[in-house]
Amino acid sequence: MCTALYSDVEIRLRNKVCRADFGCTVDLNRVRLELPDKYTVRENFPGLVYKGGGQRKASGTVLLFSNGSIIITGEDSNEIITRILGDVASDLRSLGYQPRENVGLRVVNSVAQFRMRRAVDIVLFARSTPGSRLDRSRFPAVTWRDPRTGCTIRLFRNGAGVVLGSGDQAKIKQAVYNLYEIITKMGADETKGVNANHIRMYSTGVNNSDKEPKGAVNGSSQEVDRVRLSELSVKLFGASISRTLMKNIDILIGEKQRYALKEIGQVLVDLIGDAPTNAFLDKLREHAA
Repeated sequence: MCTALYSDVEIRLRNKVCRADFGCTVDLNRVRLELPDKYTVRENFPGLVYKGGGQRKASGTVLLFSNGSIIITGEDSNEIITRILGDVASDLRSLGYQPRENVGLRVVNSVAQFRMRRAVDIVLFARSTPGSRLDRSRFPAVTWRDPRTGCTIRLFRNGAGVVLGSGDQAKIKQAVYNLYEIITKMGADETKGVNANHIRMYSTGVNNSDKEPKGAVNGSSQEVDRVRLSELSVKLFGASISRTLMKNIDILIGEKQRYALKEIGQVLVDLIGDAPTNAFLDKLREHAA
């Protein structure tokens, strides 16, 4: 009898993005001037970058916006995220603001990578599985949205893949289980030894089709080059959010050389909200053809 090894399938959680809202309008320029050791600005970016102070340095990226919303990415520990929120709230109170107690912290996005260590017929998968789309880009893959978890999976021929759409480890794991079931039913010989109970999950660090971002993104038919998109997102948001954005784009839209600004907006708005998204699109529009 063939028994699957414990290491046959691995899942790694990466690029966790959290959002919260202090519920108060903030004068970002005042915060920066009053607390220059803890907050800084990026050129043409409509927010502040929190860098901590003293021994409390942020290892991820923390962005504070004038509407009181805050984005945290690259921090995996809930304890650290809570401490960051408490520190920023304390800073705001020291300047006379009244941030609310319940900030509504939620994980808005998490990208998980997995590897099945076996080849998969992605063409057959796309033909036989509802909700799947074959992407014949530089790295051929099939994109499938799991209707039971709402997660979106991008699966490559070598058995590697990416799961997007939930910060819940249980949902991510279940989405991979559901994928196994489909591949097994396809009758592929290489999947017969897989045991879904033998999965390791490592914590290292959304489907947007029904959402329309507001403001500047609406009605935009302009396009931007992928390289320029990546460069500008790193410059404005930092490497961590930029990596998350490009992963989301590759999974939800597919890897292309050029993207419509409306497509980018639909992916980005769930990560950072309407106002920052539209400000970013304004910068992209300057470089769009």
